[in-house]
Amino acid sequence: MLARIWPTHHENGHKPKCDRRNSLLGKVVTVLDGEARVLAVEFDRALDSWCGWTLNHQRSVRVRYVARLLRERGVWPELVRRWTVEDERGDGDAACRIGWVLLDRGDEAGSRRAFARAVGRGNLAATSKEHGERARAGEDTHRLAKESERARQRQEQADQRADERGDADAAYRIGHRLVVEAGAARRGDYSAAKRYGDQGEAALRRALQRGSADAAAELGDQAYEEYPDFPESDEQRGARALPLYRRADELGHPRGSWWLGMILDDLGDHDGAVAAMRRAEARGDPSAAGTLGLLLRRRTPPDWEGAEAAHRRAVDIDYDERVWGNLGAVLAARGDLAGAEAAYRRAVQRDEPQAATHLRYFYKNHPDMKPPPASDW
Repeated sequence: MLARIWPTHHENGHKPKCDRRNSLLGKVVTVLDGEARVLAVEFDRALDSWCGWTLNHQRSVRVRYVARLLRERGVWPELVRRWTVEDERGDGDAACRIGWVLLDRGDEAGSRRAFARAVGRGNLAATSKEHGERARAGEDTHRLAKESERARQRQEQADQRADERGDADAAYRIGHRLVVEAGAARRGDYSAAKRYGDQGEAALRRALQRGSADAAAELGDQAYEEYPDFPESDEQRGARALPLYRRADELGHPRGSWWLGMILDDLGDHDGAVAAMRRAEARGDPSAAGTLGLLLRRRTPPDWEGAEAAHRRAVDIDYDERVWGNLGAVLAARGDLAGAEAAYRRAVQRDEPQAATHLRYFYKNHPDMKPPPASDW
């Protein structure tokens, strides 16, 4: 299976700490077209993930990539303008978004003030960011932890009320929290783990019935998850997860599109897999370009031109750890030996996995190419 040779996708599912789409973003995306709306929602997912660990390379790349796609669609200035207005009106979610926008512009002082406003207004993502930064600096985080817990409790109470009114996002957040608690309880209290898991699945099912793309994707993740105590084949798990990922894809979820493509490729539907992976890339999945390149290489006959273009985009995005090595393999297959050598050497410089081994094999298979001194590797 292709997933076996590809890096773990999206930080183990990149599940957000706090979903803010029930506030400001819901007001903004109504004026966007379908794909721009999908990207605007994905920006919030990416920002939540980044706030949880701002030093993580992949999380940083992901949020920048989605913002770049929004700029390319021409909707970024309007989003920022509206976030600015809502921030001025006291919206904590908007302040968190503006904090990232200012940081991306290089205005660190303005960014700190915006994130501080978000924390003061109870934004959980910004609070998580500040907690992590203070902890890394060795500062006392006791007060902030208490504030975070109070904000989390307020969010949970609001979600309970919204779920009773039929809100899809609230049901998803409730379900996600319960699934996380079930995972923690599996370490010892199996009865509690089952209880939380059943309640979480029920909440996610409610959210899915109400049209939640996040719920469809998370239910797909659960269906596809491997459990060592209950071994199943890839085919069994894929058959169970396929309709859920297909629904997530239909609702515009990039992770749903990515996994749909992987499962379809396993089933032999290579055209369907490529189409799904292209949707994942367009919807803001930063790993999809590289995966698309691998899928195009697996076609019969291989689409080397398309694979090269996809791997070049992956190099530009710089999300995955094998981008230069994969590009080198495609260039070598196309006969561009000079380009392949340069790509493999760049992979060695970046310390990509097995890069030095790949470069040695390249020189072994192409004896006319003169290897550089070992000290240059």
